[in-house]
Amino acid sequence: MFKRLVVLILLALATLSASQPALATTLTITYLNCYQNGGGNFACDVIASGGTGSYASYTWVVRLNNSSSYQRVTTEPELIATCWVDKSFGVTVTVQDSSGATASASTGGWCTREAQ
Repeated sequence: MFKRLVVLILLALATLSASQPALATTLTITYLNCYQNGGGNFACDVIASGGTGSYASYTWVVRLNNSSSYQRVTTEPELIATCWVDKSFGVTVTVQDSSGATASASTGGWCTREAQ
């Protein structure tokens, strides 16, 4: 009888001391920067935080001179793209985590011949 009581107490203590699962944090984009590589090329980097699991995809939408756009879906947090020299460009990135949650951010710049 005493052994059963000890086993039940140990089982209860183990259950109470088991760590609670971590709560998922909201997926957010903490950094997005685009910079000129020169010659009508630019690059963008994004840093996401929170969410669940890994970051499954990065969907990049590039707008050129507010008139045309294209989309790239990658598994990498960076983009290298072309732009029209002496024209504007805009970039929107949407990060998706392994649970399907998304976060988006946008930035833009001016396309130059020289790297900056």
